[in-house]
Amino acid sequence: MITTEQKHRFSGALQRVAGDTELLVSIAALVSEDAPQVYAELKTQLGDGDLAGVAMTGHQLKGMLSTFETDGPTIMVQQLIHAAREGKQREAEETLRHCDRDITNLLADVKQLAASGE
Repeated sequence: MITTEQKHRFSGALQRVAGDTELLVSIAALVSEDAPQVYAELKTQLGDGDLAGVAMTGHQLKGMLSTFETDGPTIMVQQLIHAAREGKQREAEETLRHCDRDITNLLADVKQLAASGE
């Protein structure tokens, strides 16, 4: 069962799924399973200088995150994608450093949301 705090935290996401908490929890389960690996892959690609990979993987991550939050980390991931597409390694690295904590926290919140349906 979704808590009042989770309903508040993910109010925008609930609006995007027409208030269907069961659907949101199901999406959270999928995202919490896949997103950590996608995020790890993005970090590896950035470390390897694979900016084309960063742009593609970043787009995938952004899609996952934007289900739950359309500002904050999602905007930063878009900036990361843009920097990668422009071939700006240093800017991409700095953007990731700047938003890492927010992405990690959002993924933790999504994982907790998924667990609320178990």
